[in-house]
Amino acid sequence: MNGIDLNSVETGNILGSGTCGDVFEVVGHESTLLLKKYSSMAIDRRLMERTYLRLERIPVEESISEGLAQVYDFRFSSPPYCVLQERIDGVLLERPKSLKEPVVWNMIRQMAETLGHLHKHGVVHGHLHPGNIFLAERNNSLRPVLTDMGTGLVGDVHHIDLGPSTFFAAPDQLCDGGRGWDNGNMQRWEVYSFGLVAYWLLNGHLPRGTKYIKQWEHDCTSSGGRPVGIDFGAYVTEVYDCPNISWGMSFGVSREFKLYREVIEQCLELDPAKRPVDMREVRNKFRGLQQQFALEDAEDRVLKEKRKQRAKLFGARAVALLLGISFLGATYYLIDYLKKTYFFQNKVTELDQVVLSQKAHISHLDERWAETVTDLKSSREAADSFFQRMAQGDNAGGSGVATLRKEDLEKSRDYYVKILEDVEKGESGSEDSALEKARALHSLAHIEKRIGLRDKAESHFIAAITTFREVSARYQKRQDVVYDIHMRLADSFENVSSLLDNPISHESMMALEKAVEHFDRLIEFKPNSEEVVTRLAGTTFKLGKAYEAHRKYRDAIQAYSKSAELASALRDTAANKEEIVELIGKLQFRAAFSLRETGSTEEAINAHVAAMETLEELRGVNGFSALQSIQLASSYLELGELFAQMEAEPEDLDQLYNEGLRLLSPLNTESPEDVEVAVLLCRSLVHLGELERNEARWSAGYRLSVQGIEALKEALAAQPDHVAGTLALAEARLSHLEFMDGDDEAGLKLALLGVETADAAYSILENESVIAEPLRSKWKERLGKVFRAYGDICQELGDASIANRCFERASLKVSSR
Repeated sequence: MNGIDLNSVETGNILGSGTCGDVFEVVGHESTLLLKKYSSMAIDRRLMERTYLRLERIPVEESISEGLAQVYDFRFSSPPYCVLQERIDGVLLERPKSLKEPVVWNMIRQMAETLGHLHKHGVVHGHLHPGNIFLAERNNSLRPVLTDMGTGLVGDVHHIDLGPSTFFAAPDQLCDGGRGWDNGNMQRWEVYSFGLVAYWLLNGHLPRGTKYIKQWEHDCTSSGGRPVGIDFGAYVTEVYDCPNISWGMSFGVSREFKLYREVIEQCLELDPAKRPVDMREVRNKFRGLQQQFALEDAEDRVLKEKRKQRAKLFGARAVALLLGISFLGATYYLIDYLKKTYFFQNKVTELDQVVLSQKAHISHLDERWAETVTDLKSSREAADSFFQRMAQGDNAGGSGVATLRKEDLEKSRDYYVKILEDVEKGESGSEDSALEKARALHSLAHIEKRIGLRDKAESHFIAAITTFREVSARYQKRQDVVYDIHMRLADSFENVSSLLDNPISHESMMALEKAVEHFDRLIEFKPNSEEVVTRLAGTTFKLGKAYEAHRKYRDAIQAYSKSAELASALRDTAANKEEIVELIGKLQFRAAFSLRETGSTEEAINAHVAAMETLEELRGVNGFSALQSIQLASSYLELGELFAQMEAEPEDLDQLYNEGLRLLSPLNTESPEDVEVAVLLCRSLVHLGELERNEARWSAGYRLSVQGIEALKEALAAQPDHVAGTLALAEARLSHLEFMDGDDEAGLKLALLGVETADAAYSILENESVIAEPLRSKWKERLGKVFRAYGDICQELGDASIANRCFERASLKVSSR
């Protein structure tokens, strides 16, 4: 084959051994060729020779040949039995965790195309499992490449130890011992193996026989390096006893992927007669689905184009109709104008006399105007600069100061100070002087806040609130004024809350409650106003977080639910639909946290699921944004902890924690100093470690727990005063102590590290300027529980002095400096 044969090559170093023989380098071609020598007892030589002869006669198709390792020569007529083939520059197939599900399905379809082409020409691989599949770069794209044709439990094999690849064989193949491969049986075995590989790629585990596999892996771990055989009968019995296939959580899965899953389920039928006849049928099913999706997409595009053309036609007709009406109107007014022109000609003479008399009066007014212009010139320039940008303001009742330059702000501030002075002196000349004063105070406060005069801004916001309340009763019949007053009052209370030294203090919470009350009044005026609903939802979101800080969780739940209901009403009509949907998701997410604190476990689970489904609407081509990924990962973590309280199955908990880990790992790699991401990552890994430990996989659990702790330590090195991260590290080390059960010396060392971390959190909380109330009290209670737990452990391990110090710190209040 291809000008290279077994007689022209020299065997080099051994590369490894497999179930059927050894693999060697080829001298002079180390990077491109390899030689596989087979044991005569582990293969059926006649079947192998038939397979490779048929493979040699297959017509070459570029798209198919890229999925196969190229074979140059082979010999099975006399020993040594060997195959000279291409050395693949790639890696053995593992579940590609960094790839998205569409990419994995593309790889599965490529394998189906390759195997279908082989089956078409009577060639069956015979030993399909991840160890015989490489991921390699072909034509600038990553794709699976198949190797080792014909080996495995097929034909008259005297003796073979398949090892873990046994689990990728069909149960009826294992029962027959690989014999009886003719009459289409071998093709159906390969269809089942293909289904197992595809399911494993998507889920990371096999669909059946998992209990036996876990027990076998445990026996291998505890055997001290001695080989552990596989009991075909026990494994096959479990497969037949538990035939159901579970794909895990399925919300958010597209219709396309659900239909692909049905094809894989057909491949995994336990009855060979119900499986596809061979891989050609599987390949054709995938092709049919792709053609169906392409046709549906084309039909959808045609419908959209028809609607677009109808809209254009309607618009053209409407424009023509409006032009006609406009022409008729213009004609009417032209005729009327000509009539009036003739009439007014008679009036011109009379008006000439009036003009002469008014000229003298105008001359006198010009003199007074020149004096006024000089005084107001600078103020007018500032006012013009201010008011021309009001429409682009920050929704603060028309203040609009967000985009003004500092020099313009200074001029505007002088202008409003002048207005307030005129009002105080009674020189404003306006009947609504009190209302004018209140509006001036409100706008002046916004300008001062922008400049950086926080104390004066807070004082003027409070003065504006007092003045608006005094004058509001006078304008009850003028809805436009009442609306403006409530908008400015709501804005003033919200800004007062943000200007206080502690934005989550009791005073700040009361100010936010007042702001929400006034926004509620605005909703009565304009229930469908996107601007008002958005501002109310945003303010309520701040109020809910303040309620959470003060542990008023039921009030927080009520606030979040109310805002989410209002925002949902605008979900389909709002101009900025994505912002509304994201806000609804945040409100549902925070409500879930408050529900958990009240002990409403099922309601909290439903709220998290609702938030995740809402967030799914925002998934872009490149997935979620960083903030969306953090929220989604937090929901997976919270759901895992909530289901753990309800004693859910370990497999379900493992899936939830792994989903959160999948979202957090790229974020932690990109920003290892982000403590919030590191805390969530650490919690997920610690929980996964606990699951592994409970399943008797101590080493795997220990590594996961250590990995989470190290990630959090690295983030805290950049932010050592982060109290939440420091507390989470102390709690993680507390959980890690479970791995030290039975080793008191190692357990004590780890406990002392945990106490050291708790002491660091204690030092941070001593500084009142770093953490304000009421969060400070909340952290102190949580820290007290940590100290008590470490005290009990140190006492049990025999270190009484450390235990007593922990108990003392658990009972003492953190002092204020």
